[in-house]
Amino acid sequence: MSDRPSRESAETLERLLNRVARLRGAEDLSLLHAVAEEFDLRQVSYLGVRLPKLTRREPFLFSTFPTSWLLRYRQQSYLNVDPVITQAANFVLPTDWGKLQAGRSKPVKQLFGEAREFGLGTQGISLPLRGRHGELALFSLTSDLSKRDWDAWKRLHAGNLQLLGYHIHDRVMAAEAPAERAERRLAPREIDVLRWAARGRTVRDTAEILDLSERTIRFYLELARTRLNALNTTHAVAIALEERLIDLID
Repeated sequence: MSDRPSRESAETLERLLNRVARLRGAEDLSLLHAVAEEFDLRQVSYLGVRLPKLTRREPFLFSTFPTSWLLRYRQQSYLNVDPVITQAANFVLPTDWGKLQAGRSKPVKQLFGEAREFGLGTQGISLPLRGRHGELALFSLTSDLSKRDWDAWKRLHAGNLQLLGYHIHDRVMAAEAPAERAERRLAPREIDVLRWAARGRTVRDTAEILDLSERTIRFYLELARTRLNALNTTHAVAIALEERLIDLID
């Protein structure tokens, strides 16, 4: 099977990560609209469920959801019955909304029914984002695809979009808590490439191991170097090992 779709997804991710790096706060919704357009989604949302490093009242929402739906959600106190929130708080895997509706209570069925009526889409998934300080956020994506096409979409794009979600989380935390020194933190793919670099693997080796293009590997290495204020990859590996951001692969 050709890997062209995965390559295209990685290149789209690269473009969006460059935009995330320029994000200054949660006011610029053009980023989320771009994510929706690039990945053929109906709505995109970042919800900080538990953000102990921020002083503002939680939850923290950065979303393309219609204002009418947000008002309805608050009026009905849906936060108290939303199974997506409960699932995310107790599990680490992505939560597909479709799997939460069968056999649920009347308020939960009403929640999902009204979400569709207000334009959120017929399908949805929430990707959990967990931080070292106990943060919990959800990066939620919705679509009008059929179930079959949605399942194929998830296999192709969910991993890249979770990585994107982690970078958005980093930027929101940095923008909303500017007075506090940002903790060094690496996204999952940045950890992957630095781990293999620490073992002496070349860019080509790492690309083959992770099934990504060499260009994408170089991009993640550059992101990691920038995040760690490193002079080069060797320096980045040394910092990451010293601060226990990565460990050596057995």
